[in-house]
Amino acid sequence: MIVSLPMYDWTECEHLTNAWWRGIRQELIKQGLTSVPKSLLRTRSDSDAWRMPDLLLSQTCGYPLTHDYANDLTLVATPDYRVEGCANYQYQSLILCHDRSPNLTLAEFKGSTATINDVASQSGFSAFRHSIAPLAQGAAFFERVTISGGHRYSMAALQSGDADICAVDPESFALAKRYVPGLTQNLRIVTTTAPAPCLPYVTHASSQEVARLQHALFEACENPALEDVREQLFIGDFTFSSRSDYERILDMENDAIALHYPDLT
Repeated sequence: MIVSLPMYDWTECEHLTNAWWRGIRQELIKQGLTSVPKSLLRTRSDSDAWRMPDLLLSQTCGYPLTHDYANDLTLVATPDYRVEGCANYQYQSLILCHDRSPNLTLAEFKGSTATINDVASQSGFSAFRHSIAPLAQGAAFFERVTISGGHRYSMAALQSGDADICAVDPESFALAKRYVPGLTQNLRIVTTTAPAPCLPYVTHASSQEVARLQHALFEACENPALEDVREQLFIGDFTFSSRSDYERILDMENDAIALHYPDLT
């Protein structure tokens, strides 16, 4: 079995992600689940881990869940985060710019440089595209769009002036503000995107083990010994959502396509 929790596993808070997994692991052991990994897998790419048949637990973005991994991953639960921009197990991406920008509205960024974390990202790409589509009117909106490789790098591009605008999920913004404050200094929220379900916990395990994982997550959220870890990672609690909850992501994509804006350009 392997476990990977890559979505918010920043170097600055790896020790907290480790502690969070240890708490979940203890709850799984209490239920009699044997051979539970002691450590998180960090030596493979996210996509490699998500395809491994012995994946016990991971977290993915909603966009891969509804696209490349729609037939591969089983949904376990959806977290809620105690940060601005998250509520009721949904989040709205924060569309950011630097304070040096004179632009106040999204429409004013026409002809500027945007950066996205990845084309397979709901928060940094697809939700952003959904917000731009009505303004683009089927034509290119930005002069240039770059790929940063991660939300923290998108914020760094705003700081350096290499990009004018980007979209990040509110959990990433909160982590940066707490652990890498230089990334968020002088950044401003232009607007927010439409909401989508928070990034799901997933597995390749059997239905019996899914039930155990769900119970373990619930118990870990109730464990007083993990309260400080949860607070430092902004983890609230979990809901046992269904695939249909994530169809909102497909709806947002189809909305943009219907407006003749299939790509962020």
